Amino acid sequence: MALAFAGKSVAVSAISMIVRKSFDYLEKYAKAEGMKSVQERLERTLPQVQVVFDAIDMERIRDQSEALDAWLWQLRDAVEEAEDVLDEVEYYKLEKKVKTRGNKVSSSLYKCKRVVVQQFNSTFKAGTFKRLLDAIRKLDEIVVGVERFVLLVDRLDSCTSRHVCHQEVSNPRETSSFSVDEIVIGRDTERVKIVEWLIEQDNVHDHDVCAVNAFSIVGIGGMGKTTLAQAIYNDQRVKQCFDQAMWICVSNDFDVPALMKKIIQEITREGTNVTNFNTLQEIVRENLKSKKFLLVFDDVWNDERRPDWEKLVAPLKFGQKGSKILLTTRMESVVDIVERVLGGRTKSLRLEGLHDKDLLAIFNRHAFFEVNPDDYFNLQEIGKKITRKLSGCPLAAKIMGGLLNNSLDSIYWNRMLRENISNIEHNSEGIMKILRLSYHHLAPHLQACFRYCGMFREDYWFRKDELINFWMGSGLIQLSANENQRPEDIGEFYLGILTKKSFFELQLNKSTNLYEGYDLHEVNVPPKCGFIASELMDLKDLRYLCIRCLENVNADEATLAKLGEKENLIMLSLTWKNSQQESDTEERVLNNLQPHMNLTKLKIKGYNGSRSPCWLGNTTIINLTYLYISNCSYWQHLPPLGELPSLKYLYLICLNSVKRIDSSFYGCERPFGFPSLEYLFIEHLPALEEWVEMEGEHLFPRLKALVVRHCKELRNVPTLPSTVNYLEMDSVGLTTLHEPYVPNENAEPQKPSLSRLKICHCPYLETLEQLNQFLSLEELHIEHCENLVQLPMDHLQMLSFLKHMTVLGCPKLMVPPATIRLPLPTKKLHVGSCGTYETCLVNSLCGLTSLTTLMLYGCDIAALPPVEVCKSLIALSCLEIVSCHELADLNGMEELTSLTELKVIGCNKLEELPVVSSQRFQASEHNQVVTACTSYLRKLKRLQISDPFVLQWAPLRSVTSVTNMTINSCRCLPEEWLMQNCNNLQRIGVRDASHLEFLPSIMASLTSLESLEFTRVMLIQSLPELPSSLRRLQILGCNPVLMRRCRKSRGRDWHKIAHIPDLRIVEDIPSSYSWNSYL
Repeated sequence: MALAFAGKSVAVSAISMIVRKSFDYLEKYAKAEGMKSVQERLERTLPQVQVVFDAIDMERIRDQSEALDAWLWQLRDAVEEAEDVLDEVEYYKLEKKVKTRGNKVSSSLYKCKRVVVQQFNSTFKAGTFKRLLDAIRKLDEIVVGVERFVLLVDRLDSCTSRHVCHQEVSNPRETSSFSVDEIVIGRDTERVKIVEWLIEQDNVHDHDVCAVNAFSIVGIGGMGKTTLAQAIYNDQRVKQCFDQAMWICVSNDFDVPALMKKIIQEITREGTNVTNFNTLQEIVRENLKSKKFLLVFDDVWNDERRPDWEKLVAPLKFGQKGSKILLTTRMESVVDIVERVLGGRTKSLRLEGLHDKDLLAIFNRHAFFEVNPDDYFNLQEIGKKITRKLSGCPLAAKIMGGLLNNSLDSIYWNRMLRENISNIEHNSEGIMKILRLSYHHLAPHLQACFRYCGMFREDYWFRKDELINFWMGSGLIQLSANENQRPEDIGEFYLGILTKKSFFELQLNKSTNLYEGYDLHEVNVPPKCGFIASELMDLKDLRYLCIRCLENVNADEATLAKLGEKENLIMLSLTWKNSQQESDTEERVLNNLQPHMNLTKLKIKGYNGSRSPCWLGNTTIINLTYLYISNCSYWQHLPPLGELPSLKYLYLICLNSVKRIDSSFYGCERPFGFPSLEYLFIEHLPALEEWVEMEGEHLFPRLKALVVRHCKELRNVPTLPSTVNYLEMDSVGLTTLHEPYVPNENAEPQKPSLSRLKICHCPYLETLEQLNQFLSLEELHIEHCENLVQLPMDHLQMLSFLKHMTVLGCPKLMVPPATIRLPLPTKKLHVGSCGTYETCLVNSLCGLTSLTTLMLYGCDIAALPPVEVCKSLIALSCLEIVSCHELADLNGMEELTSLTELKVIGCNKLEELPVVSSQRFQASEHNQVVTACTSYLRKLKRLQISDPFVLQWAPLRSVTSVTNMTINSCRCLPEEWLMQNCNNLQRIGVRDASHLEFLPSIMASLTSLESLEFTRVMLIQSLPELPSSLRRLQILGCNPVLMRRCRKSRGRDWHKIAHIPDLRIVEDIPSSYSWNSYL
């Protein structure tokens, strides 16, 4: 109820409801003398409370009258006390009702109650009603005191009318990369300048240029910095230049760990529960290494805490040359600190006000929303005068336009111009005055809803349903006299008004999780007759419903649930668990659970019937957009889902008995053939053998993505439309791919839009000659197709958009007759276990100046590409060579001058060398080579090897720049090599230290070392002195002797490690532990 006090008139209506309910209970259960007069007095006095509430400014009440402020707090306390007791009475009543019918429902219907009674009784206690009587009497005493404030509020009201409230109106928004405005008006010059800067190529040979550079958009609030950044971020030319794009809203809370988590979520599309800051940095670095990325920091305020900036930027510096940061800020000082921290090339641009013509266009879009401006010529002239007063600010034009759209009347517009706009300053304070003006013209109940959001941090963003539920639970929704209008509908109407007036910004949800955390009414059905009927039959306003344990329901009970009458239900989930019912029983149950036609999302899980419900797949549920069917083991024939006109997302998962998808699946009554379907996922249909087409008909005309996994008996899929941009076939008995068709026969021929193709574990596939039809491919992954013979590699160069290519585990691929030429834009190539074919691919790298990542896994090659080829790979920053058993040397690697990451694992011939002293490299010719090779691999930072013997090969033995080193297994650490890198080496990890006998004494000389990690330490008996710079030491699987020596405060080696803040030494290796190499 305290929240409702923010709502003035809303609070009084809520108090009235409490009074009415309280007297209803008192009259029924605890009659007392004199309460009738108390009730009448309260009902008579509450309108005066309304008068006071309407006149005062809740934000400045203490300045206006301390006595009034004290009375309001007393009123607040009395109302909350009455509400608490009333909640308890209602809970007792509910509990008694539940116990009488054995209710075991788990429900969220009462989640908005803020008082949780922890000690319950099954009957109403007399003491409870005595407390309710006392609470109402106390409320009566305080409400009567309102009379002395009625005269005061007249004076306050007149004072308020002469002064503009100085309240700052916060706009609770979290920006995203999706722009609300499809058209950005008046910023063409600025947009072109920034886009050109982003797409220009850095000189990869220029060692003085920082790998990451920044551009700052500076301007006062409301100038359109975020809108401009959104337009640039979504520019196709920009998207094509970067491997990874991220949008981060920073706001005024510069919390570096939180920002790291936001970056991780942008990259992986998943959140993280990691709390260790060092680990967060490593995850960011791991995901951005070797990538050319664009990172937008929107709404930056921190211009003081340089160490925080350095922590934030540290893992970003591992990105590929040409990575860019675009930030928006109000302060020039932010630009200065970013330039100092990056130490690289930075630029900035200050956004000035828009020209009157452009500003007028924005104003008119909002002022004349849904009407024809030509019908209001006189208002257009006033609008020109208004926009000239708005300092060129686009946000002010949007807000003023939305405000004036309320009344298209020249008298009102002129009064606004004369009284509120003429004296606005041409600065940020002027803009704030417009924001306040728009706020004060909101109705009181909308002000209350908006002020409620002020309890959350400024950049918090709400889901629509979540926010409306908050408002409902806080009593901020004014109920309508129309019984058919639900509180949810009223809340949605409120939100629409506030959004239209620019107090909120709409955002598209970028999550791939289509089933979000809606507020479900969840019902777990117990094995008791009649339960589901009594629980659901009268709940007519349900919107989201999940019913579990349907094996406990019979057909008659399902009918009594009356789902078909629940016209507000939009999401339904039906689940059976470990059902022992007969198949026909479950079929009747599902048939009788037919929902209303308004349903948009449906899940069916664990159903054991063999037939589809009669209502699924026809015109009964025409509004269905999302259908998820899983773990229905006996379901044999799919219904005519193709007739669902609105269906966009279809998931068919673990349907073990479906053998054939025939023409009935598409339907026979128009519209059929899935007219709206965009995403189709078919997984784990082990018996599926045939998927027929519909002769003479074009199916799936709007399909964007098709994923088929683990359907090993399926030999073909239908011809797909050219609209598909993602196709994945994994563990499918596929024999061929069809060429795509153009959905509209009358349309001009168009190129297939397929941009991502993934084909894995398809043992019957012999050719992919259709690849030459997919000229828009950006990613091509072909893995473990053991009988694949032919790829149209002579046409590869025609794939001018190809960036990522993977060919793995296809040993029968034939060597093409002509020389292979890979597309020049290729950035990432992963090759392995393809017989002689892989040699052709490796030798085709010449001239790939955009290639950043090369991964050679299980390749039968004796040498790296020729020196001339290596010289041409000027952008290559990441090289992984794994299990290439015939590789006998690393000649040519010294020409990879941009290399920052290197992995050499399991290459036996590189490790088959005479044993060399672990203490130093002794051969004189080695020392000569070191001198000769010191200029090579200057940028190498991260190195992972399986054995230190690999370091004796040129050019690795001369490297001096490595910061992160991981060794899979070794008997000793290479001391001299470590000393070569002592000024840079920050992290060392040994994955399997079971053969490592000791750590060398030179460890203390590694003055930059921050982290040491060992697993399976069996032989090391003691630790040497360790550097003071060490911040993390982890030893998992430590032998008992070393464990005792490292015991806190008592062990002999404790003094050597006591200074390390992040210390973990354990005897066992946790079962959940997985090695995370530094690469």
